[in-house]
Amino acid sequence: MSISVQPQLANSPGDGSTPAPKVAILFPGRATGGNAWPGLRYWEPLFDRLAERDTSVTIYANTTGQPPEQFRFRRLPSQFVRLGRGHNGYVPGISLVSPATIQDLRQQGFDLVICVEYNMSAIWAAMAAWGTRTKVAIFQENARHDSPLKRLLRRVLARFASVVIVNTDAARADVVDRLAVPADRVALIPLLMAPPAEFMCRQPVSLPAISHRPLFLCVAQLIPRKNVALLLAAADLLRRQGHEFTVWIVGTGPLLEELRAMRDDLGLDGTVEFLGAIPYPGMGFVYQACDVYVLPTHQDYRSVSVLEAMRFGKPILTSAGDGTAGEAVLHGANGYIFDPDSAHELANYMDALIRDPDLRVTMGARSAHISESQNAVTSACKIVRLIEDDPR
Repeated sequence: MSISVQPQLANSPGDGSTPAPKVAILFPGRATGGNAWPGLRYWEPLFDRLAERDTSVTIYANTTGQPPEQFRFRRLPSQFVRLGRGHNGYVPGISLVSPATIQDLRQQGFDLVICVEYNMSAIWAAMAAWGTRTKVAIFQENARHDSPLKRLLRRVLARFASVVIVNTDAARADVVDRLAVPADRVALIPLLMAPPAEFMCRQPVSLPAISHRPLFLCVAQLIPRKNVALLLAAADLLRRQGHEFTVWIVGTGPLLEELRAMRDDLGLDGTVEFLGAIPYPGMGFVYQACDVYVLPTHQDYRSVSVLEAMRFGKPILTSAGDGTAGEAVLHGANGYIFDPDSAHELANYMDALIRDPDLRVTMGARSAHISESQNAVTSACKIVRLIEDDPR
């Protein structure tokens, strides 16, 4: 699948008489992880669907590296200021966006400006839109459990927006109940979602033979926060009970050698395999191959890998530290939610799925059903409607 956001759409008619809608998406500072381009792969299907509806997309980001050719890009004058030492791999800080953004946005004449999360860009976007037809939206991905001060700041910033776009029902409740934003100014439009299955199956990859089914898959950076050692400990418990199965771990990171040594010390060589990094266009083949997806993370805002596995109809074992727990992953329905500090609890849920192949099928079907409710075609239609009409 190619992304066809073509430059001429910004000024060409969409139906021969009406100018094509123009959308800007602002990714300030660390909103997409510093280097925005890898993170934008989760937005590409949405951009493609918008382009099919004669809607142009311009990305504003302050990022390193060369932007992909298919993206219309403008540099966002901003600086990320680090505040504190960080926790679980997340760096606390604030994105200082220059007021020069106001002039740039006014010159471009967008119909809709979407600010990713709460930051200065929402203020400048609102000022740029003052007295024009431009609508300003703040995108909130999921529900927040933040401090009273941060909640107050979110509430203030939300007042600058024409609408708050939320990715989930939990985020909608958070915005309405905690930020006191009127319900008619909140639009449930999933923007950050797993791409279609075929989007992740564009590049064939070579995978090792599977020694024993079921195959448990974990896709994660090999860093302390991802807690991959818990999966090895759970696998050890299951092997001691006489179970045969396979675990694939996809990803790289500073803990790779330490985790390999742990695997060997536990006698799991041949059961647990480290596949390293897999090119994203081929990741779909890895999801297809697995029987169960496992994420033992201590903390994740909302794991996209979980959503990707659900797109392929897989049962999910995710920790209570992941934002998908209780939102996309429903305990006992399409998977199980476990304590990230309990290898025994994870092993018990793995044991249940090892013993009951029918349960794996049933839970996987529910994952696929939940995933189908979020797709780029529907979201693109809602964005166009938001430009033309209202957020409801």
